[in-house]
Amino acid sequence: MIREDDIEVYIRGVVYRNKINKVVNKLISRMKWVALRSKYEIFEKAIEGGVAIKNANVKRQTDMLERVK
Repeated sequence: MIREDDIEVYIRGVVYRNKINKVVNKLISRMKWVALRSKYEIFEKAIEGGVAIKNANVKRQTDMLERVK
C-alpha cells in the first residue's frame, strides 16, 4: 500500500531532478549555438556589406540624375 509520505517523497525527488535538468538543458541548448555564432557574424557582415554597396549605388544614381537635370 502506498502511503501519503511516499508520494510526497517521490514528488520532491521528481521536482528536484526537473530543477537540475532545467539548468542542464539550458546549458546544452546554449552550447549548440556557440559554434554557429561565428558563422552568423560572418553572414551579418556580408549582408551589411551588400547593403552598403546598394546604398552607394543608389546615391551615385541620384547624383547622376541631379547632374542631368
